[in-house]
Amino acid sequence: MWRVSRHSRIKKKLPEEVRNNELLLGLCRKMIAPDPAKRFKSAQAADLDRQGAANFHRQLVKADLASEYENDLRTWLEELT
Repeated sequence: MWRVSRHSRIKKKLPEEVRNNELLLGLCRKMIAPDPAKRFKSAQAADLDRQGAANFHRQLVKADLASEYENDLRTWLEELT
C-alpha cells in the first residue's frame, strides 16, 4: 500500500523541472512502480533501458545541462520515501 501512495504523490514531491520532463518523470515512476512487473528488471536496466537514466543523461548533454544527475535523482527518490 505504501508504494501505491508514494507512486501517486510523485508529482507533488518532485521539483517543477522534474515534473515537466516526461523522460525523467517516467524514469522515477518506473523505479518506484507499485506493480513489480512495471519496474525496471535490474539496476542495469534502470540505467540502460529506453526509459532509463542513460537516456535522460543524453538529453541533458544535448541541451548542455549535464550535471551529477545520479545524486539529484537519488535525492529526489529519497524525498518520496
